[in-house]
Amino acid sequence: MTEPTATTKPWFRDRYTWKFLGGAALFLAGFIVAPVFGVVSVFGSVFGLVADNHAMHADSHLRSISEVTTGTVIDIDVRHYSGAGKTGGHTECIPIVKGEANGSPHRWELTNHPACNDYYTVGERLQVMYDPTDVDHAGVRSDKILATYRHNLGVEVQIGIIGLGLSAVGAACWTWLLRREKRKKRGAQLRQS
Repeated sequence: MTEPTATTKPWFRDRYTWKFLGGAALFLAGFIVAPVFGVVSVFGSVFGLVADNHAMHADSHLRSISEVTTGTVIDIDVRHYSGAGKTGGHTECIPIVKGEANGSPHRWELTNHPACNDYYTVGERLQVMYDPTDVDHAGVRSDKILATYRHNLGVEVQIGIIGLGLSAVGAACWTWLLRREKRKKRGAQLRQS
């Protein structure tokens, strides 16, 4: 009678391998990915909120002191900016608007309102608000702009909430690990005494 030979299972059929891989993935997710992404998201959200609030404040200030005229988009100035490293640069599409300011013809490059993807079209008529004491200080008077600011603020708040949640998960994981280590040390000291 021949003795049965022990056959080894392939690694992907071994349940301990999957437990180890699952534990490693959970460790990475809870102890490294969650806190890092959480902190980055919170900081990004805060900086975005500050920038958009500043832009909204500048827009509302200009609305309060401005004269309004109708201008026509005569050109879209596409500007490519190169960036450092692998991130690359970005592209801005600046509407060039011709209109009348303080009774004289004027031309504005509305650099505060860059938007591509056919956001503005040549020949489009825009409501341009300008400071009568400084006609180059101008902006587009549009509910579309305000809606964009409000949308950006909403997105930044959501990113901040997600970042806080991820940070809380990371903090809970690290707190659990530190408490566990303290209990181990305390148990070792009690056993020695």
